[in-house]
Amino acid sequence: MKITILILTFLTFIVNSNCQIVMDKKANIIDSLLNSCNDNGIFNGVALVADEGKIILQKSYGTSDIKSHSQLKLTDRFYIGSLTKQFTSVLILQLQEDELIDINSPISTYLTEFRDSIWEKVTVHQLLTHTSGFGSYTFHSSFDKSIIYTDQEMFEFIKQPLLFEPGTDWSYSNSGYFLLGKIAERLTNKNYGTLLNEKIFSPLKMNNSSFSTEWLNHRIAKGYKRTIDGIKPMPAYSLVTLFSTGGIYSSVGDLFIWSQALDGNKLLSDKSKDILFQPIQNDYACGIYVKKGIDENGNKFERHFHGGMIQGYHSFMLKRVPQKQVVILLDNFYNQEIQTIKNRIWSTLVNEDIRNIKSKLSNILYSACAENTLIDLLDSISNNQVQFENQFELEEFDINTVGYRLMEAKRYTEATALFNFNIMLYPYSWNVYDSIGELFLKQGEFIDAENYYKKSLLLNPKNSSAEIALKKIKQH
Repeated sequence: MKITILILTFLTFIVNSNCQIVMDKKANIIDSLLNSCNDNGIFNGVALVADEGKIILQKSYGTSDIKSHSQLKLTDRFYIGSLTKQFTSVLILQLQEDELIDINSPISTYLTEFRDSIWEKVTVHQLLTHTSGFGSYTFHSSFDKSIIYTDQEMFEFIKQPLLFEPGTDWSYSNSGYFLLGKIAERLTNKNYGTLLNEKIFSPLKMNNSSFSTEWLNHRIAKGYKRTIDGIKPMPAYSLVTLFSTGGIYSSVGDLFIWSQALDGNKLLSDKSKDILFQPIQNDYACGIYVKKGIDENGNKFERHFHGGMIQGYHSFMLKRVPQKQVVILLDNFYNQEIQTIKNRIWSTLVNEDIRNIKSKLSNILYSACAENTLIDLLDSISNNQVQFENQFELEEFDINTVGYRLMEAKRYTEATALFNFNIMLYPYSWNVYDSIGELFLKQGEFIDAENYYKKSLLLNPKNSSAEIALKKIKQH
């Protein structure tokens, strides 16, 4: 009997040792990857990776404050953008468990401002799953993200015609999640931040997480973004408007606590968690994407994931259930390669080959704009296209975005050169022709604008913006 126990103990030791060796190898690969990304300017932030529920890497890479050259710390707090939505969803389901709300009821039950035939069919659950038909107030032509609006002013931005009959389609809606936060406040007579602290952050001891209408000024990773004038502090935002759609700040350690809590019943019952993680349309459940699959051994698994972006911060969380593999990335330089980095880390966790990560071309385009060398750079890329394609991602949208920043700054010559460069790369893209048409229209060059808009419409007959622009041109 004693010999058997000794043998089992020894075998267990061997298995555990082998597992630790495998985890250490994965951690080293991921660490090398993130160091390389930081060296190449495509990741500046903090990462946490767990395998089988155990943290195998938790490390910071880069700078917290450009001016002071201070290095990031694991305890630094980041604004997490739309990762906020899963916290809002859990809060609403907790209120349902408290019998304060029925998520299948119309929103007009809780928000008297929406007692109108246009919105009478919209339910709370449809807000949670982006199936309500509401658009996003962030796209309203008069909305300014830096202004502190009143509730009634925000409601006016939100009170737009529905995009579709409630429950018949899917469209990502910041408006819906803003309303969820207001519903929670109305039901409890407490503000959103207080509710989060009382019902989620304090019970879980997430001491580096909260929501406040005032921006943090200590123990914060300061947000930056690339611009045509160089790397600049993030633009002004109103946390009042980010609110329950994207205003929470947190740390990687706290987000890991959050991830683990959702495995058990500290926050929600199994019945509520079934609702939380049940995708309705477009793989979206309540504040989180859920993709279900079967692995190579025939076992069921789910991937739970979501990202968050405000200009200055980029976040991503990914989890595999029941394997308890977790990837958390928080970046304070608004780097656009977060999704790709996450995918490479994921490949390491599931023992797949890791492909190289190429920086987006915009990284050097912005630098060239700041140094007034853009035209020379575009000539160099055109003459050595294969070489640049091996080193950078030459994405249409990414390049176009830089063009729009130049257009906004009235640097029209450079914007024209960049849009023409994009047309050379993507000659069949209706969007690029639409963009350069907008540039010429802005300058009052109506003949060129008309030609480009017509080309865009030929490639995409459904391009309504081109139709509207052509009507304006005819009036001149």
